[in-house]
Order: sequence, then C-alpha cells, then structure tokens
Amino acid sequence: MRRVAVLAAAFAVAFASPPARADAVSDALDAATAAYANGKLTETARRIAEANSALSALQSAALLALLPPAPDGWTRSENTDMTATMVVIGGGSGIEATYSGPDEQYFTITIFADNPMFLSMQEMYNNEMLVTMMGGKKTIGGAEYLTQAEDSLFTIVGERLMVQATGAPVAVMEPVLAQIDHAALAAYGQ
Repeated sequence: MRRVAVLAAAFAVAFASPPARADAVSDALDAATAAYANGKLTETARRIAEANSALSALQSAALLALLPPAPDGWTRSENTDMTATMVVIGGGSGIEATYSGPDEQYFTITIFADNPMFLSMQEMYNNEMLVTMMGGKKTIGGAEYLTQAEDSLFTIVGERLMVQATGAPVAVMEPVLAQIDHAALAAYGQ
C-alpha cells in the first residue's frame, strides 16, 4: 500500500508541474552558468556566444514574420544574417527582404530594431525643415514614411525600430509597405 502511495505522489508531482521548456538560448545560458561556476572562462564565453547566436536567430524570425508576403507574380528573398553582425554598429537586430518582380524590378525592405546608430535618424525624421527639404512625409499603412529619394523612404516605429524601403519607385513599394502591421511591429520583442 505504501508503495502505491509513493508512486501516486510521484506521479502527481510529475504531472502537476509544467514541463521545463528547453531551447537553444536557455540551454546555452545554463551551460555558461555551469562553466562559470567551475571557473571555465573560455567555455563560459563560448556558451554565451552560442546563446547570443540563438537569440539572434529568434529575433530575425520574429521580425521576418512581420513582413508581408510577396505580391502576386513577385518573389521574396530574405537576409537573416544582419542581427548577428549588428554588434559592429551598436547592437540591436535587423533583417531585410528583397522583393523581385517582373521586368527585373526589385526593392528591399530593411528593418532595424534597437540600434542607437539608426535611431539617431529620429532627429532628422522629426525635424520639419529637413523633412520638407527631403520631399516630405507620406502616410502608408498608418505610418508616416519620410521620402529620401524617388526610390527610398523610411519610417520610425515605436521610437525603436526603423523601416526602410529602397530600390523601386515609391508607388511600386507602397502596396507592400501598406500591408505591414506597424502596431505589431511597435510591439516587437516586448
């Protein structure tokens, strides 16, 4: 009888608590903590780099999910390596997608998140005199895009993300930009 009670208690404990969620980030951080506790600094640094790489991949995937699909007759190719290299320019994360269409026409949408260098452009974005000199702002999909040239524009979203589109006339890029959920983009990573 006692044996049945012990088994029943063990069963209850096993199924009452939610299973531990393992992923590449937490696994690498756990390994880094263990290595650090054992004085293995080189192993600690390697495991932290692994965690950073895994986190970069998650950030890239989350940003890419916020970009619209290619329009009919177009294709979309993605660059997810930007986040891993953004440490060189102050950190943050970033992705880009190139939309290629008929007649060799293409444009690229780039999103930078939490990067101090790109967010310094917010001063320019908010300076009405500069905005007028550059061609003004255009509302697309609920966001105000600053036209930099006839084939380049950008917006600041939630004071921490920059969306830039380049490579085709604004009229070609506008329908794709209008599909971006700027509110969901502002909530990215929070």
